Amino acid sequence: MTWNYRILQHPDGTFALQEVYCDESGRPDRYTEQPVSFAVDADEGTDCLVAALELALCNAKQRPVPEASSIGGNESQG
Repeated sequence: MTWNYRILQHPDGTFALQEVYCDESGRPDRYTEQPVSFAVDADEGTDCLVAALELALCNAKQRPVPEASSIGGNESQG
């Protein structure tokens, strides 16, 4: 299973950045219940946070924006 960041369009018309999980064939099949929130522990430092933000931006620019309802379901974080 793989995952990536994607912007999803929700039924109420809003857009949110979420982690999307893909099946073995690479098709999105679920996503995180809550939009992504970026935070790191002190020992990870700001470089880790910047790297996560850069990855999210890259994924968001390169991947299509699906409707959330077209993806199987969501999963709770944590």
